[in-house]
Amino acid sequence: MKHLPSSLNLLSLAAASLLTTGCITVTDGTPTPTTPFGSDVSLDGLWDVNGAEPTAQSCGDIATVRVVVCWDAAATECFTTQSLTFACANGGFDTRPTRVLAAGAYYSLWEALDSSGNVLQETNPLPLVVTSVGHATLATPDFDGALPSTTLTVQVRFQNAALGPFLTCTAANIATNEFDYTFHEGTEFTDPIIAGPTTQNCGTGSDVLFTENASFQFDNGSYTFFASAEETVNNCTSLWDAKCTFTLTLNTSNVVTCNAAVVSSGPGC
Repeated sequence: MKHLPSSLNLLSLAAASLLTTGCITVTDGTPTPTTPFGSDVSLDGLWDVNGAEPTAQSCGDIATVRVVVCWDAAATECFTTQSLTFACANGGFDTRPTRVLAAGAYYSLWEALDSSGNVLQETNPLPLVVTSVGHATLATPDFDGALPSTTLTVQVRFQNAALGPFLTCTAANIATNEFDYTFHEGTEFTDPIIAGPTTQNCGTGSDVLFTENASFQFDNGSYTFFASAEETVNNCTSLWDAKCTFTLTLNTSNVVTCNAAVVSSGPGC
């Protein structure tokens, strides 16, 4: 179900905000003179999570989304039904051809619920006027859901000769077939170490992946990756060295290339 703006929207929702007023009554949907439910108007609507069409992952703790209809703007007397409660990941609903509301003037709001039915988020109630038999489209709220974790992949590349191109450690023919690295929170080698000192075999690859864990979460500060390698061929010893400082885009997958240049060649070269 695609999230497209509708020219038939009957209300313009403000940003989702938590309310503490109102008494929500869950009914079985049977029309009565004291509830807004009836057989005059069908409803449809969409919702976003984190500004996009929801997924099971982005919904996070939001299990279901429901539509609530109130008599007044203060949301002191509101009603909903099981038929107006939907799985968060569905992203929308359409009751057609079933008509679920009686013609009248109401206030409508959306709620995001957890698996126990607790209200996590709730939009402000806004006017919903349906005066004739037909159909009403609700505007789209945007709920705050779970954000993806921040990850970092450092692509370590080694110069295969002075002024030569930067290649993976295997392609650069590092004779020891391994490199060392440390990863720091800060810009200096003396700053706190997140990972290392570690030796990685080229058979594992030249890319190093860092993910958030229980003891560490990325932030918007600076990070520095240091890498080094050494090879000796025919009494010629070459050294590679890299220092790469960067910041990360949070809640996404970051990829950084860190080039290790040939910094020295010893006797015999």
